[in-house]
Amino acid sequence: MLNLSIHARLLAGIAIGSLSVAAYAQEAPPQSQPSALSGSDIIVTATRRNESLVDVPLNVQAITSEDITNQAITNFSDIDTLVPGLSLDTTAQGNEASIRGVTTASVSGAPQSLDIYLNDVPVLAFSIFSALYDVGQIEVLRGPQGTLRGRTAPTGAITITSRRPDMNAFGGYVEGQMQSHERFGYTLQGAVGGPIIPDVLAFRLAGFYQQDDLNGTRSINNNVESEQRIKSGRATLLFTPGDRFQLLATYQYNETDEDKVARLAGAGRGYNGPPLTGEENSGVAEAPDYTNRQFHFASINAKYDFDFATLNYIGGWTKSKNTRKGRQQLDPGNAIIGFNYLPDAVADIEVQQWSHELRLQSNTKPGDFLDWTVGYYRANGGSRVDQNTTLVSAGPGSGILGDPAIVGPTGPAVPTASDINLNYLTRGILRLQPGSFNIFGDPGRDLEQSLFASTTFNFDSGTHVRLGARYIWGHKDYDFNLAFDSPLRIAQPLGFPTAGVCGFLPPPFPGATFAPSSYPTSCDILIALPNPPSLDQQAKLNDWVYDINVRQELGEHLNAYASYARSFRSPGASQGDVPAQFVIVNAEKSDNYEIGLKGELFDRRARFTISAFQQDFKGYNATVSNIPFVSGGLANGTVTDAFSLTYNGDARVRGFEADISGNITDRWSARASVSYVKGKFKNASQPCRDANFDGVPDNGTPTLAGFQGAGVIVATCATNGPINGLPKWTATVQTEYSIPIGDRGEGFIRGLLNYKSDGLIVSSNAKIPEYATVDIYAGVNYDNFRASIFAKNLFDTTRLIDQTGLLNTLGSIPTGYREVFYTQGLQIGLNLGFRFGGG
Repeated sequence: MLNLSIHARLLAGIAIGSLSVAAYAQEAPPQSQPSALSGSDIIVTATRRNESLVDVPLNVQAITSEDITNQAITNFSDIDTLVPGLSLDTTAQGNEASIRGVTTASVSGAPQSLDIYLNDVPVLAFSIFSALYDVGQIEVLRGPQGTLRGRTAPTGAITITSRRPDMNAFGGYVEGQMQSHERFGYTLQGAVGGPIIPDVLAFRLAGFYQQDDLNGTRSINNNVESEQRIKSGRATLLFTPGDRFQLLATYQYNETDEDKVARLAGAGRGYNGPPLTGEENSGVAEAPDYTNRQFHFASINAKYDFDFATLNYIGGWTKSKNTRKGRQQLDPGNAIIGFNYLPDAVADIEVQQWSHELRLQSNTKPGDFLDWTVGYYRANGGSRVDQNTTLVSAGPGSGILGDPAIVGPTGPAVPTASDINLNYLTRGILRLQPGSFNIFGDPGRDLEQSLFASTTFNFDSGTHVRLGARYIWGHKDYDFNLAFDSPLRIAQPLGFPTAGVCGFLPPPFPGATFAPSSYPTSCDILIALPNPPSLDQQAKLNDWVYDINVRQELGEHLNAYASYARSFRSPGASQGDVPAQFVIVNAEKSDNYEIGLKGELFDRRARFTISAFQQDFKGYNATVSNIPFVSGGLANGTVTDAFSLTYNGDARVRGFEADISGNITDRWSARASVSYVKGKFKNASQPCRDANFDGVPDNGTPTLAGFQGAGVIVATCATNGPINGLPKWTATVQTEYSIPIGDRGEGFIRGLLNYKSDGLIVSSNAKIPEYATVDIYAGVNYDNFRASIFAKNLFDTTRLIDQTGLLNTLGSIPTGYREVFYTQGLQIGLNLGFRFGGG
């Protein structure tokens, strides 16, 4: 392994050895490009320079603003229909983004394996999944990222660039879309902009509103249904007082109000609803679960041209806040008739991030031997959490649903809200307060800094060699503090009046006491619940990432490339009462090896990319749920289940991707893309449920004696199995045929086929069968008007992609249902648009 001094010399050599090149200023990225479906040249900024897609020695897929309009996409999460191997899903863990077979569970405590950038500022996946509008271009970068932009990401990045103001002409657009069938909804969006002072100062204002049925779920008990309302606005200013200086400032605000009815499957309990398979898209809740989500984004992109190089500054701030006060649905399975909310229930989460990048980049012109980049990056942030919805009770006959002397050990036959006695409910209170939120960062919160440099050597033989390195330092804080507000209380019927008696009774068992009860013939057993160990630790960051990339021109429009990249991801963590070795795990490192071929064919009417890769992970950050372990020490502890354990395991991911697009005729274009990825552990030691401690996972529950006999507090099993349940094969086929309408317009018909092979729901080991969906579009573009109709998922093919365990209400009242998550069904819609000026 390279030592620090060698790394330092590498970074210094890359940075200093190339500071002698003079050239011209970089252009701004293009604002409007033809659909990537055609054979037209596409300009991308994957290497932080404007380059033709076929000349970039990376696997990059560009999604232009025209592609987004053509596919009637209004939410960021829908772009995965255009990119094989990319998954943007909403699961039981929330919004998850993955590519090249690697995903990041939100409970893992690890950074995202796939980073997302808006105007070059990093944003969190859960903040950006909705409201996609007025976009210039989206680029999906496959493979490790880290020496050229922002944070390190082991599997890729997605960059979103919003439309820039036009310095010379006014323009804008308005667009409306309506859809129905599984979900009804409509979307309105538009933008307007132009010069304030021609060639000096310009503005652009954009807005978005969407209302729909969210997951399309309706309660069969009272017809209450899910609903979602999204509103967003963006303001952008572009200031160019001269040829050398440019400043772009952007502010965006999103707000989502969500009323959700959980989609359920299960036998139920008879009184609360009928048996459900999940395919009905039905729930049984009597009221929806309300969440308010707010997202603030601000960025400044400034640059100054020094002739020989351009100095770039990118500063960003994001604030994401989820609020669920008083209307968090605590009984989605309707276990207690008439009960929905606790008025004082709170579940608020706020995350803020600041980032700054200063980058000096050579102004390279064609024929120069060197181009180079040096820079500094800093990011800091923190979270606020205020939550009291971890609910614990001892069962239906414990007093939570009335006098156990009357209702018995199983509670009333049909529990109702009037039966609830909150004296028998214990709450876990989770609060996290950062020292401060500010632009420089609170020393007690997450902080990452880095120095980076890259140099490309351009040889006359058509060989281009790029070397890049980044040194990272800082720290990551891990905070968790859950405290129970009272002991667990259980009403014990004694068969006689107990007034004045309970305080004199001997303890029923060690660790418990008797106390007066709410019920006349009972005494309450009080059991002090141990608070999960508080987590207030800090992990130091101190590592390198580096890469080498070689591109060889094989012809005027044909390139081959090979690359190696070392990547790094800061440690993940487990929360709550977990064995010590899983509190904070080790950082993840990986080595990626890739080869590719890309170019243009048939007199540039077609464009293709083929790549193959292998990525070896050392200490891959993985998670596993509901694993038994001994809490409180092996000698006299208790066996309990960990909700989630984050652990390290070596792994290998292999795969290939291929993409070809172009014009079959002047009126007919097509695109076909395929991705194959296989990720497996390499003899990893995985925490497991193993009742007989034979090293093979089973469905049993180990005893304390079993743990003591094995001499461990958690069982582990060696595994060479898959690292997650993502499908190995994904593919898309797109096609479009147009017919001229006079000399001012055209009619068109488009089709999109998506295929995914078998997948797996890891938590339940349930198979997701392979499936394919078909989307069709037909419409007219005439002058500045556009009208189209569409049917997405024409054959209404759906699949279960995730599910929770069986739901309990107030901690212990069974519902007989679990929440399920499906792919979206058939959507039929109409899209109308009008553009004026430059659009």
